[in-house]
Formats: sequence, structure tokens, C-alpha cells
Amino acid sequence: MRGIQYYRANNVSLDDRTVLISGQCAQIKALYLAEQLKQAARRGYKTVVIDFGRTGNFSSILDSCGFHSQHAFVAGRDNYASSETPICEAISNLRTHACKMGYEHSTYAHMTAFLSFLMSLDSGNCHSIQQLLRKFSNQEKLEETLHTLVKSGAITVQDAEDKIQTYLEYAASGIIADTLLTELDFIMKPNIGAEAFSLSDLKQGEAAVLYASENNSTDLNDYMVRLWTSDLIQMAAREPILIVINAGHHPQIDRMYELIESTSTKTNVSIFYSSYDLFSGVDAKRAIAFAKIFRYNIYGSHSNESAEVISSMFPEHWLTQFNYADDHNQRIMGESLIDKILGTDHTMTVSTSLVKETIIPAYSIVGLTEYEFIIFDTLTNEVQSASI
Repeated sequence: MRGIQYYRANNVSLDDRTVLISGQCAQIKALYLAEQLKQAARRGYKTVVIDFGRTGNFSSILDSCGFHSQHAFVAGRDNYASSETPICEAISNLRTHACKMGYEHSTYAHMTAFLSFLMSLDSGNCHSIQQLLRKFSNQEKLEETLHTLVKSGAITVQDAEDKIQTYLEYAASGIIADTLLTELDFIMKPNIGAEAFSLSDLKQGEAAVLYASENNSTDLNDYMVRLWTSDLIQMAAREPILIVINAGHHPQIDRMYELIESTSTKTNVSIFYSSYDLFSGVDAKRAIAFAKIFRYNIYGSHSNESAEVISSMFPEHWLTQFNYADDHNQRIMGESLIDKILGTDHTMTVSTSLVKETIIPAYSIVGLTEYEFIIFDTLTNEVQSASI
């Protein structure tokens, strides 16, 4: 394409806080991400990465950019560990999470009753739900505890038999509780080894990576994102923070809209959003509205359909279009032999007309190489083509 200007990451004038990059331009994304992370590390900003792409390499990227203290975790305080919450309150919290995640009332009611039943047998020795479930993971372990209680005179043999029947009746609820806890813990410590952690505990100059799935149909991910959004909006209200979002192959617009919209206007927050194709499988108007929340959009090569949407965002200009007409004399013997020899047996006319066209048409966006990109300032409507 014409007018390519050379662009270097260390000379970037995009010092605005909100930047979105979409398209097949991995080198450009990597350069800009590294620059943003290095600036955040130098300034001691808290940095939170939400990785829907599950790339697994953010730990090394953060480390190379100056973030040597990192955490990977589910956002929201760990309401299932003894250091955070008494076990009776943890059971109540788990019930609340089960309700929010769509479990039926009878299911989480039985789960709560089962965990409370186990607590009554434990005598306060277990300090977390996980410990409680492990201690009574099968009937044999339960009978060992009951035998001890009968021997001490705390309960009768008939009481023990009744409790075994209760255990067998509700045992399936223990599996549900264990499954729910596993789901809530599914993104913990992929390669860092940190303990469960709250975003509110993140210190200046530290980074956190929140791993999630690209799968748009996963209710669990939707719930976890709501937790992260709540935590990050609270953080953004009081301290400098860089938020990096790797959307992967799905735009993640619905999941991230509230977070971006709520934090993008805050002067202490910087946002870097990366997507393979922001406009794929999404309503065009909604995608454009989302993109324009960011001050700068950077676009690499896209499919024809997405390129048409991107091109429609840019300003239009008038072009002079030349129209040519060649009128031949069709009458028999209408022209002499000399006219035909000299080429004067027809009349050529040229006319011009003005047509309106977007500054960068869709075919130019489709044809971008991996080193070429377009910068769109959504505030001023300025468009610049560039390369590295």
C-alpha cells in the first residue's frame, strides 16, 4: 500500500492510555506490549494480564520487562482457605457461588446440608472445605471417626448407624462441592506456583496473570470475569494500573465491555487490548462502539468481511474518477478507408465525476503484510499507515 511510514516502538507517539490492536500482526503486538510493560515496570505500576488465549508465556514476558514478582490466580479473595474465612462462612460463600453459577436450589441446599453435617463430626479439626472433604472422602473413613466417637461415649451405636445412612443419602453432594471447588480453582498456578491470592493484595510494581478460556459458552468463565471486573474497577478508582487483555481468537467484547468502559476514562489506568480479529462473529455496530472506547486502534491484516467494517470507520474523501467512452461508426461504408487506416473512424470521449471513498479501502487492509499496520486515532479521526 502507498505511504508506508517507518515506525519504531521506542519512537511511538501513542502515549495515550488506551490502545487496541487487532489483526494478524504478531510482531507489532509483541513490540507494543513490551513497550507498555517496560513503562509500567519503570513507573512501579500494578499490572494485571487477562489471558483468554491461554498462551502460557506471559510469565517470561513479564519477567523480561521488569516484573519479577508475579502471581497467577482467580480474582476475588480466597473464601475457602482458613487464613481468610472460618469454615462455616466458607460453606456459606460456596453456596452463594453455586447459586450464581446456575446450580439448582435443591442441589446447593443439599451440598450445604452435607458440609454442615461433616462439620458436626469433625470437632473443629479441619480448617477448610477441602480438608473436610478429604477427611470424609469415603464411608470407611467416616466409620473410623464414628467408631472413635462411640468408643468415647460421645454418640451411641444407633447414632452412628443413623449418621452412616445420612452420609450415604447426601454423599453425591460431596462430589458436587468438590467439583465446584475445582472449577473455582481451575486457573490457579499454571506455571508460577503462587498460592491463592487476591487482586487487592497486589503491590505496586507487581504483576498478576488471570488465565481463562476463550470458549464463549463457558458459564464459569463469565462468572470469573465478573469477579475480575469488580476487583479491577475498585483498583482503578484509587491507584495506577496497567490492564493487558489478550482476547485470543474470540473478541471477548461482551465479557470485557463493562471493564473497558468503566476504567478507560480514568487517568491512572492504561489499557492494552489485543485480539486476533475483533470483528469476527460480532455485530459490526457493537464491535465499532467497543473499538472507539480506545483512543488508538492499530489494525493489521484482516479477512475481507472484517476489513470492510474497519474501513467504514475511517474518514472518506472525494476522488476524481475518469470515465472513458469509445464511439465507433457502425454504418456500412460510413467511413472511408483512410479513416480506418488513420484510426479516425471512432470518437473517444473522456468525462470525470467525483466519487466518495474511504481513506483506506478494505482491499488495502486485507493486503497488509505482517509488518504493516494502520493507526487510527478515534478522537481526531486521523489515520496513518505504518510499518516496522
